[in-house]
Amino acid sequence: MYQRLNYTRQALQHYQNAVELEPSHERYRAKLEGLRQAVRSTRGSVDQDVDDVAVLDDAHRLQSLRADKGPKWQQLDILRSGNAAHATDYAWQIDLATTSYAMKKYDEAALAFSRSSLLEPGSADNYFLEGHSWELSGNPQRAAEAYAKAMAADKKLNSAVLGIGAFFQNRGLWQRAIQAYEESAKVAPDTAEIRYRIALSFDRCHLWGDAARHYQFAIVLRDDVPYWHYKLGLSYERLERWGEAAQAYDHAYSLDPSKKYWAYRSGYSLTRMGSSDLAAVSFLRAMEEQHHVLPETSPLTESARAYIVDVVRQSRTVREGSNSTTQRRKAGELALSAGDWRAAIEELSAAVDRSQSFDVNLRQLRAMALTRAGEFDAAADAFVDSRLFNTSDGVDVGKYLRSPKTKNSLEYTDLYASLRIRPDVILWESNHGASIGCHPLALFRNVVADPAYANFLHVWAVTPEAVVPAEIAGRRDVVFAQLHTDAYKRYLASARFLVNNVSFPPYFIRKEGQRYLNTWHGTPLKTLGRDMKQGVVPHANLARNFLHSTHIMSPNEHTSHALIARHDIEGLFEGKIAVTGSPRIDRLVVSGDEDRARLRSDLGIAPDDGRPVVLYAPTWRGETHDRSVDVGQLREDLESMTSPGHHLFFRAHRLTESLLQDVELDVTVVPQAIDTNDLLMAVDLLITDYSSIFFDFLPTKKPIVFFAYDEEEYASDRGLYFDLTDMPGQVCATAEELQPAITAGLSSDWRSDATYESAIARFCSQEDGLSSERVKRFFFDDDPDAIASKRPVDRPTVLLHHGLIPNGIATSFRNLMHSIDPEHYRIVLVVEPQVLARDALRLANLVALPDHVQIIGRTGVHALTPEEKWTVNKFNSQHDLASPEQWGLYRTSFEREHRRIFGTKHFDAIIEFDGYSAFWTSLAAFSPGSGTRTIYLHNDMGNEEKMKFPELEAVFRLYRFYDRYVSVARAVSERNRDALSTRFSLTPSSFVNVDNQIHPESVLLSATEPVDQDIDDWMNGASTNFLAIGRMSPEKDHAKLIRSFSRYHRSHPLSRLVIVGTGPLMTDLQQLIHHLDASDYIWLAGQRNNPYAILARSDAFILPSLHEGQPMVLFEAMILGKRIVSTDVPGPREVLDGRYGLIVENSEEGLARGFDSLEDADFPRFTFDYELYRTSALQQFLLTCLAPVTVGEPGSQRSSAGQR
Repeated sequence: MYQRLNYTRQALQHYQNAVELEPSHERYRAKLEGLRQAVRSTRGSVDQDVDDVAVLDDAHRLQSLRADKGPKWQQLDILRSGNAAHATDYAWQIDLATTSYAMKKYDEAALAFSRSSLLEPGSADNYFLEGHSWELSGNPQRAAEAYAKAMAADKKLNSAVLGIGAFFQNRGLWQRAIQAYEESAKVAPDTAEIRYRIALSFDRCHLWGDAARHYQFAIVLRDDVPYWHYKLGLSYERLERWGEAAQAYDHAYSLDPSKKYWAYRSGYSLTRMGSSDLAAVSFLRAMEEQHHVLPETSPLTESARAYIVDVVRQSRTVREGSNSTTQRRKAGELALSAGDWRAAIEELSAAVDRSQSFDVNLRQLRAMALTRAGEFDAAADAFVDSRLFNTSDGVDVGKYLRSPKTKNSLEYTDLYASLRIRPDVILWESNHGASIGCHPLALFRNVVADPAYANFLHVWAVTPEAVVPAEIAGRRDVVFAQLHTDAYKRYLASARFLVNNVSFPPYFIRKEGQRYLNTWHGTPLKTLGRDMKQGVVPHANLARNFLHSTHIMSPNEHTSHALIARHDIEGLFEGKIAVTGSPRIDRLVVSGDEDRARLRSDLGIAPDDGRPVVLYAPTWRGETHDRSVDVGQLREDLESMTSPGHHLFFRAHRLTESLLQDVELDVTVVPQAIDTNDLLMAVDLLITDYSSIFFDFLPTKKPIVFFAYDEEEYASDRGLYFDLTDMPGQVCATAEELQPAITAGLSSDWRSDATYESAIARFCSQEDGLSSERVKRFFFDDDPDAIASKRPVDRPTVLLHHGLIPNGIATSFRNLMHSIDPEHYRIVLVVEPQVLARDALRLANLVALPDHVQIIGRTGVHALTPEEKWTVNKFNSQHDLASPEQWGLYRTSFEREHRRIFGTKHFDAIIEFDGYSAFWTSLAAFSPGSGTRTIYLHNDMGNEEKMKFPELEAVFRLYRFYDRYVSVARAVSERNRDALSTRFSLTPSSFVNVDNQIHPESVLLSATEPVDQDIDDWMNGASTNFLAIGRMSPEKDHAKLIRSFSRYHRSHPLSRLVIVGTGPLMTDLQQLIHHLDASDYIWLAGQRNNPYAILARSDAFILPSLHEGQPMVLFEAMILGKRIVSTDVPGPREVLDGRYGLIVENSEEGLARGFDSLEDADFPRFTFDYELYRTSALQQFLLTCLAPVTVGEPGSQRSSAGQR
């Protein structure tokens, strides 16, 4: 036990005792020697005394904690406890110092840095951090002494000249660097470098006016540093003083012509000023390294020029049928050399459209051609477009691009923010680019046949493996963009029209002016959305795509319901959805004998072979990321379907085609080049299982066989909307049933079958061969026929975020969700599926929510430009921002993230129920619209910051963007108001309180269930059972309870204490119990699924906390009528109210007196009227959190700082 807890000294002693008692016991001897060896290897000494291992206990615990990514406050506790044993250990002292610094324990940090410098003197960084720690702890004299040592020891930062500001700059503490450099400037007012550093510090704070003034000051003192002129130009640019910016850039470039980027920025500024002709000149200078800049006229002789021009023009028809970037580029370069600017523009533009990667040179060549043609506005825009991440310097973009997911998001977001919409471009995507087919292909055929779209560019998103239909491959108006390439992201960010039958990637955001049609790929027989039984919110990105869709087409009302209601976006979807029929089967439903003969020929069937065609087309199995095919069973099944009386063909589902690529089957596999829906023209009988292909085939009224050998398992694992026996067709559960079913199907006439007629009326009523035309008008003309479904008048929509961490806050949230009437409010909860998937207890809390709570999953990463990412990182590390400009960048990034997650939906009320995460607090704070914003303060937040979470300072700085700050008890609200309102300039009256909600029925019902057997056995051994429930973290102070109960037990030997819960201090508490030799009567029972049964079985409930909000467990104990002893802290004091339990001094002695008082006649045990309380708590919530803010009401002056 001690070894598992990393308490090496105690483990060695007990192993030694065991060996002395049983010298011949090999296992004991092996354990002792193994641990001794570990001690030797860790200490680096073979002669290490096995008793002298205190330092190892702490080191092992710290190492183990960090391996498990344990919290910093707990790391600090270990470092503190081991400090005496590690007093001469430099690495330990530095660790203690940096951890204390991170936890904002600046007195401790300063002392530890000081000790480390005594052990190993001479580190300028350590002296500086000591000084900064003294400064932050309010000791300026000792800070100055340490700073002086830092500058004396410095060999890298030139602080002897620049002063201590160089250290602040080195650590990115730009605001403090300004102050330090300004102090240095008073001593050396004529030192140009110091003036430049002041300017640079203002620059990094995005205080551009101040930066410009100080850059000017530095340049006056020294005008021969090119970079300083460039930085002045950048400040002018950010101030939108475009002409001055261009002048500064031009001067910088004249001093150092090797810096082509400076010429580029001059061109950019002149473009923004509207001087595109002058901009082109600057841009051409920027190109000189990459290209030989062409003269205004061709150097070729007239006859040579004419010859080249003729070659380029006459070969155009050949190139138009090709998607080769190289061909177009070569032709464009040839035209440039001949001075045929128009042909060059055409060819190079076509090359740019087809280029998969971001080709700087190609884009610059196009811009050069536009310049030579005198199209200066277009040329300037093309030059601007020849760089990625066209933002200010100072951001190391490269380090952000190492993760593919972040790279895709960053690049797309930058394009989203910068590109204009191209009104004549349509981006088509089918099955994530794996194929070109389904509804998008059918709609494409209709659109390209319409003269109104003759000049449109059609972009098909593809994967490298996608098969391109011959009808598309040679079209001059079609280009291909491979998924996640630069081309794909550019078209996704700029095409006016977007069409997809599944979903675009998580980084996609529909921008204003774009239209997005989702054509979903079939009527679902398998469950979708929240009805799926696999994964955690597996439909998150699909639901997000539907929210971004301006138009959704659907084959029937069943599908419409599945796409909207079952993806939890009812009331959130603001686009149009219409039942249009299925474009992909237009050709099928109007096909005739000629079409059938053509398809049979494509399948290799001779014209005189009249045998019918049977198609086996099953769906896929597994999960999208883990698909599977039982090849052996597939072969057996196909053999069971084979007969000389018919042709048997196999078509795998698109998600399993790759798994069968190298598998030899004894039947004909349909070539990928044949579209599935065209294939159905030749099919006489369809065999499938749970695939939507059945609905597509249904209008033919031809026989269908459902081979549902695993129906029970599939329905259990994935889920089905319908019982197959209710569908038209025969159902086979075994392979032996297949041949008789096939024979019966091919020999019968199903056209008048009532089941078919009913199914066609329900699922295929619009299948008349005109669906593509209907969808085209619905989408491209924006529903002139008014076929979109009408949206009902909705109730107010409330957005909440809660992480569902298993604690009292989660219980309160769950109770609140059960108490809100869904007839009056639409409740939406946003969660992170990947986080829930890693924690079974969080997932259980999600499952326990009532069905009316709509779940939106946040998938993907924060949509940021590089500069925004730098700003967000700065806020997360320093917990504040330096200027309105930075706050504007920060706000914009979260407004965009809100749009990425929720589309254009604005909520009537937004509630951040957790209140601990800067990200989620920011997302709610900067959500668009006028909805009221509320943040919950579930605890004494000032104490939470001091004890565990110094990063809460960032959350507190966001409070000003909220209307109300809700604590869960009046006394706690007052404490939060007193601690935070003045410090963060918050309106005191915005601090309000709302009681936690309770759910007595679940408590009372759960309390009647059997207690876990091990708990029952433990409690049976005592006359009095004490219980504590709570997370094992510092504020719960279970150590105090354990010590107090150990003393109480001496006089009450038949009493026992069980503590239910888990947490970061569990190992420490277990060690304390062992140290007190209390394992026989104190037990840490861990997390339990049903603590209410244990609570009902106990005799008394104990709450030993140092600080609390409004503990849910107290209400649960009150509902069950338990005797309660609680320490005297504001929240519990208010809850117990002198009637429902005993409040005692917050000490070991206070708890002991409480234990002794349990049998007193006057012990407070009033009956708790939980119905009255529940009604009151709900009314508080509705009036405080959901009532609209009006002028004069608390919070109506919510800060708009940072609004751009």
